[in-house]
Amino acid sequence: MRIWERSQLTAFMNQTAVKNSKVVLHGFLDYLEWIWYTGIAIILALLVRTFLFQPVPLSGPSMLPTFHQGDWVVINKWVYTFRPPKRGEVVIFYGPNQRIYIKRVVAVGGDTIEADQGNVYVNRHRINESYLTSTYTSYFFKRKVPWGKLFVMGDNRLNSMDSRDFGPISVNQVIGRADLVIWPVRDIKWIN
Repeated sequence: MRIWERSQLTAFMNQTAVKNSKVVLHGFLDYLEWIWYTGIAIILALLVRTFLFQPVPLSGPSMLPTFHQGDWVVINKWVYTFRPPKRGEVVIFYGPNQRIYIKRVVAVGGDTIEADQGNVYVNRHRINESYLTSTYTSYFFKRKVPWGKLFVMGDNRLNSMDSRDFGPISVNQVIGRADLVIWPVRDIKWIN
């Protein structure tokens, strides 16, 4: 058995304490680094969700057959920063009573729109609506869409509350464009 002198014992204890404090300090720094990177990931996810893309669940039959009850779509929020919505695009917007709606843009500001004998006419030209399974649209009078507004309709024309009911919507009401169905997995697709 070794007998330690007081100075040797003090030196040994100091070395052990320094090693232990380095281990504790290193573990604490690892923990802080983990918190830092997790915080950055959360902030980036919130920024992406707030300003770029957002997944949303859909409910209601107004966009059948394009979308079904329970589908989840990704909204592209930044696309309309650079240009206004175009005819044929599917948009998500704040409608009456601040409810969120999903509909297809059928006419834009300056267009004249009407429906007759089951067909929709924009600027006196019948539009091709290949995304519809039943192309019948109930009659409505010719009207001009004001500038800065959009005329939107659901793809399930006989069961949709849209611009035929509440009038054209302002471009400022648009949250974004529906770009991708992400759920259910069997229905994953880009939206035309």
